[in-house]
Amino acid sequence: MVFRCRIPGLSALLFVLGLCATSMMLGPVQPVLAQRMSAANRERAVFAVSLSPDGKTLAIARGTNSTSTRFSRVELWNVADGSLRHTIRGFDGQVWSVSFSPDGTTIVTGSSEFRSNKIREKDRRRASLVELKWWDAMTGELKRKVTLPDNNRMSLIATYSPDGRFVATVESYIDSMAPILFRPYGGLYRPRFTSASQLKLFDAKSGQLIFKLKNSFETEMGIIPRGAFRNRLRSEHFFASSFLQRSQAQFSSDSRYIAGWTAKEIRVWELGTGKLIHTIKSFKDRLSAVGFSPDGRSLAAAVSNDFADEESAGTSSEVRFYQILDGKLLKTIPVKTNVISSLVFVPNGQQMILGGLHKNDQTFVGAVELIDLTKGSVGRLAIIDNQTVRSLAISADSSQLALQLGGFGVETRNTQTWAVGHTYLETSDDNERNSPSRYVVSVKSVLSLGFSADGKTVAGELEEGGVKQWDVRTGETKKHLRKGNEAPLMVAFSANGESMVELAADKTLHIWDLAQGTSRPIRTATNDGISAVAIADDGETVAIASGDELILLSSAGTQSERTTVLETEEVNTLSFSADGRIVAVGSEAGDVRIVDVASNTKISGFNVGEGLTTVRFNPGSETLASAGADGSVALWDTKTGALRMRLRKHESLINALAFSPNGEFLASGGDDRSIVLWELSTGKSKRTLKGHDVTVSSLAFSPTGDLLASGTGNASVVLWDVRTGKLDRVLK
Repeated sequence: MVFRCRIPGLSALLFVLGLCATSMMLGPVQPVLAQRMSAANRERAVFAVSLSPDGKTLAIARGTNSTSTRFSRVELWNVADGSLRHTIRGFDGQVWSVSFSPDGTTIVTGSSEFRSNKIREKDRRRASLVELKWWDAMTGELKRKVTLPDNNRMSLIATYSPDGRFVATVESYIDSMAPILFRPYGGLYRPRFTSASQLKLFDAKSGQLIFKLKNSFETEMGIIPRGAFRNRLRSEHFFASSFLQRSQAQFSSDSRYIAGWTAKEIRVWELGTGKLIHTIKSFKDRLSAVGFSPDGRSLAAAVSNDFADEESAGTSSEVRFYQILDGKLLKTIPVKTNVISSLVFVPNGQQMILGGLHKNDQTFVGAVELIDLTKGSVGRLAIIDNQTVRSLAISADSSQLALQLGGFGVETRNTQTWAVGHTYLETSDDNERNSPSRYVVSVKSVLSLGFSADGKTVAGELEEGGVKQWDVRTGETKKHLRKGNEAPLMVAFSANGESMVELAADKTLHIWDLAQGTSRPIRTATNDGISAVAIADDGETVAIASGDELILLSSAGTQSERTTVLETEEVNTLSFSADGRIVAVGSEAGDVRIVDVASNTKISGFNVGEGLTTVRFNPGSETLASAGADGSVALWDTKTGALRMRLRKHESLINALAFSPNGEFLASGGDDRSIVLWELSTGKSKRTLKGHDVTVSSLAFSPTGDLLASGTGNASVVLWDVRTGKLDRVLK
């Protein structure tokens, strides 16, 4: 029959239930089937789901269990039409959690991050740290991050407080796992090792650690079933949850208290003092979900039978309510969902929604159940075939409910009708999916590099790959400009990384505005015989070498052109000073000319020796560095041409030079696959950066001088920490 229930604060709900007056068992239920994932889509798992407070944006953290690939991301979806608005890809490992700020403007994520001290490495890698990252909820722009280094961290769950002041984290890690002994456990095998968890509190605005809450969790984990039941548990129902019980945490609605729990206990702390108020341990069955009531007075705990064996699995479940201040049991409500995996309070505080599994005969089906906190179970809202409801999220206005289904599905439901609004499918393209590793070596070089003025972005011209821009803080590819298969004949970045001049394969010249991602053509009397190009920081002044001529376009937009006849031919390198007032012209024969851009006259000229490969001005423009095929670097006085210093350490030809912004260091890189960081005050090498598999083709310092980017012959960009000399990350 039809059962109609009116819920204060929610629209009337229509439930299709088969109710018997003499029995609490549900009769036939009209199933609401969620869209199943294709085999290809199952390569991507859903690890976390969160709804914005207004219910308009759905954040989904997806990833893969493989550490040899870099597919983890957070997708931001429009709930109204089910369209994908933005994808945040700035992760080097698994994303474990995603949480909206109360005002909906910011998202905080908890993720494992993979690092290496080698540029190319084998697929097997360990997570060396975990990170908290704050993102703009509209644009996906990174706001800040906090790195929490530890070799044993397995996961990081981060949650915003209701008042937006704090972010709580639960860091889970292996506490003991050696030796790994197996023992029978009612038809299952359970490894005897434990995990521990540490709960911390951070300032949500600054990311500063406030304090660590005492008394960490400890729980036995790692259920490995056998036989027919094992195959069932390996299905979507239990993906990424049956074999790893992670501790979690939740704030009270008034942000006064925080609760952390495992499968066997709940602990409640007072945020003002960090004091542990009480511990609730009376759980013989599995504790699977915990939540504070909206009025902040009680704590709900969902308890289900553990899967000790196939016959008794999930035969009874209940929700217990405890008083927050003293942990006193207030009441217990029996529920029909056999195995509860999640619960959420309806914001009106009078109802609760449960998600999990229901056992029909010998078949488990996903279930969503409504609980009236006064009357008990109201009934089943939906039966979801072949998929457990792993987690639930409800919007602050109660209009939208998000369901995480199995390990791979997500859908939203409008709470007025409970019909499926949209199903949110995995979106990775085939090229990304089939890539075995982001460290696979190709044979294409990064021809030129440049940092943006704010230091957040580095851009690189890839041979036969266009121009890529990466977020240096996350490694995320922000833009990919001019994708194509034809390599440019030559390319040069401005020192500030905002502009680029390119001589295309068809011999046309273009200036790129890298911030806008746009280009415009420029013309000279002839584009034949061009041997070198350079662009000043103003993005307008371009230097072109052709034969024995230096062509200066001082206003590229109006095509103003001046030509200087040089006393040398075979020019192979050009470089502007930081202020754009002078330009250095060098030939393979070693002849160098310093030319004043405004007057188009030569300031000085000298010979640095045969085999000249590249030149660069120091920040003050009083010194010019030159590099050669013999592996040496020389420093010259730009006014007099006098040799100031010669530096030797490389074993072969040098391709790239870069001065640090403060002029303290000079970096050189070449065919010997190494980078030497020179300390100019002493003329000695500060350190040598090794690990490149092929030649170093380009170099650039960040505006602060903290990072050094190196472009290589394997189409990757490597970021180095200048202070420590350690590899920061590899950009592909």
